Amino acid sequence: MSDTQQKLREALSHDLNAQVESLLIAGNKITCVLKEHTAPDVRAMIEETLKKAAPFKQVVVLSTQSRPEPANPQPIPQPNPKPQPESSPQPANGINPSGIDRIKHIVAIASGKGGVGKSTVATNLAVTLARSGLKVGLLDADIYGPSIPMMLGVDQRPESPDGKVMIPVQAHGLSTLSIGYMLADKDPVVWRGPMVHSALQQMLGQALWGELDVLLIDMPPGTGDVALTLAQRGRLSGAVIVTTPQNVALADARKGIGMFRKVDVPILGIIENMAFHECPKCATKSHIFGTGGGVIEAKEQSVDFLGALPLQSEVCQQGDMGAPIVLQSESFQGYFEVIATNLRAKIKL
Repeated sequence: MSDTQQKLREALSHDLNAQVESLLIAGNKITCVLKEHTAPDVRAMIEETLKKAAPFKQVVVLSTQSRPEPANPQPIPQPNPKPQPESSPQPANGINPSGIDRIKHIVAIASGKGGVGKSTVATNLAVTLARSGLKVGLLDADIYGPSIPMMLGVDQRPESPDGKVMIPVQAHGLSTLSIGYMLADKDPVVWRGPMVHSALQQMLGQALWGELDVLLIDMPPGTGDVALTLAQRGRLSGAVIVTTPQNVALADARKGIGMFRKVDVPILGIIENMAFHECPKCATKSHIFGTGGGVIEAKEQSVDFLGALPLQSEVCQQGDMGAPIVLQSESFQGYFEVIATNLRAKIKL
């Protein structure tokens, strides 16, 4: 037992200690799992005691009775899972609400197609929101092509206090989860639909997200089954569409907007990535992929335009090194602060 764990245990009375099943400290978060049938008033007393004993850490208190077993439970995804036969039983597509009931807003960061920089936007927007003082989570829902671990510079498996739930990994002020944390770098994800849905259900509904102001979900590209399930079952406050200015990207963005509208998820706005390139020597702006496509599309779709982002090589370079560009460049801080301010206004944070 670490010194901090010992200090926390000593802060609890004998009777309160008897109700604690496990106490885990990961980064700036303390996770306390209580025994089954712990009374709500006892839970409140334990939470208050832990917060007083560790005022600079985030405290999450979870009662085992508040997280019932899902239908057809699956273990935490392991490397190289065997492909499932067609006759395998289908896991429930619903999301266990116990993991997300203390999250104020869940926002999907989506695109109609890949290659528009959606994951880069999601990562830097999450960091920007966290820098503004919000409690922010980032979930990488792109099971087949997870990129958040590389962009955050994280190489760490999530911990679990009981083998059933996961504790999000802390990075750059964010609580994060990705299937990429659980696989070797070169391992491809060769899974059928049931395994994919099970992994997403665990990462969203069976993770100890705790109290968050907003959870951003880096959606898989396109409008396939996984994206549709998250849109229908993920308790979304809304969706942000990322596009580039050219017509082919806008056409696919339009399809993404259509999917969310069919399942009654509000469109919070459009972000135009790679809107222009600014010459570092002469400051001349070149519109490589066209001009104003995102603004025009936002008007045609009657949604807000949240902001535009430039195309710069340093974004890619910093992302490959696990350093979000907003932590390295003042100019990009400004671009993302505009977008973050507009998004906060939409969801009233």
